[in-house]
Amino acid sequence: MTIAQVREHIPAGHPETCVTQMDMVRAILDQMQAMVRFRRPGTLEEGGNLAAFLTSDQASFLTGQIIDFDGGATL
Repeated sequence: MTIAQVREHIPAGHPETCVTQMDMVRAILDQMQAMVRFRRPGTLEEGGNLAAFLTSDQASFLTGQIIDFDGGATL
């Protein structure tokens, strides 16, 4: 979906980026946490820091990326 948005919005000069986080029931989260390299869930502050960076001028050239906010589970 992000790639489709990029193709649509880049010509108009609007960058698109996607931040994902797993939203699952507790039993599945416990299983997933075993796969997370940091062995803990991300905090709201860490997610907020990522969102703040992505909306800042520092990320103005970043577009079309899917950033998995998952502590390395998808590595």
